[in-house]
Amino acid sequence: MSNPNLGWLFYKELYRKGNDPDHIKNTLAKMQEVSAPHPQKEKLANFGFTLTTTYPGLLIGSGYTHGISSDDDVKTGFYFDHTTGLPQIPGSSVKGVLRSFFKLLEDEDQEALVIAFFEEIFQEAGISETINKTFLQNLEKEIFDGKNPQTDKPLPIYQRDKFFDAVVVKVGKDGLLSEDYITPHKEPLKNPIPVKILKVAPKVSFAFAFDLKDGTLSAAQKELLFLKLLLFSGVGAKTNVGYGQFEEWSEEAFEKMKQKHKRDILKNLESDYEKLMTKLKEGIIKNAKSIHDAIKKIEKLEDKEKEELKKLIDEIIADKGGKWYKKIEKLL
Repeated sequence: MSNPNLGWLFYKELYRKGNDPDHIKNTLAKMQEVSAPHPQKEKLANFGFTLTTTYPGLLIGSGYTHGISSDDDVKTGFYFDHTTGLPQIPGSSVKGVLRSFFKLLEDEDQEALVIAFFEEIFQEAGISETINKTFLQNLEKEIFDGKNPQTDKPLPIYQRDKFFDAVVVKVGKDGLLSEDYITPHKEPLKNPIPVKILKVAPKVSFAFAFDLKDGTLSAAQKELLFLKLLLFSGVGAKTNVGYGQFEEWSEEAFEKMKQKHKRDILKNLESDYEKLMTKLKEGIIKNAKSIHDAIKKIEKLEDKEKEELKKLIDEIIADKGGKWYKKIEKLL
């Protein structure tokens, strides 16, 4: 089995022979031999980023029921994608982690501290907004409840922000999964009994994906905000003792993301004529029919634009005798 379904191994195959220590050990060992993810289909998301786990790793789904009396078995559950069998961070969990910061505003004693925290996060993300309780509550309502903060009415589905599952895209030298032990202190005067757990190893990269819309903040600003919050909090169980944390991004990496946002904004501001010229110069459109169809979609062309287009088209199309070239000439 070169690429086994890890979820099936963990919840089914592990117990196929009952309380057989050798079979349990062998199955867990087989799970930890997987060192590369299955091919992932690209999510239909317009924003996202990749975060990489740090030591000691990541715990997801630990609250699920798992474990039998065997000392060799793992005593906590784990979350695997049903189809690929790979560890996956549910979009609902990502959404919950992000919303938890806003929920802190409900404690009036912490209100000033929470606002100061968001001011610092916004400053780090390069977002210049005046932060107060009302602004943050409106932002929470829009992002997490899918409501228009001005009217308090639900936004149409296509205008709401969406959170996709975070999927594994890269595995480090330590592999994908590894075993670990935790020692819960149930009674203060007794030695704790170590509990075997399964975790995502360090140096495993997850792609976080979002479908974000402009609103109280722009979609690009929301992406930067989510990145900063996830780097601060981590994801999964036992983040307070180091699990679920991610490698920090360098200033260079943040700057690269900001520059991409600027390019995207400028691209959106381009006229249809400018977009067509860019595609022609980059060789994205290079046959007469496609050029004709693209020009036909442009509502109005200035005389100067027509001259520039004709000159560039003449350079691109060697054979100018075809019917589509004649149709282009009529448009220009």
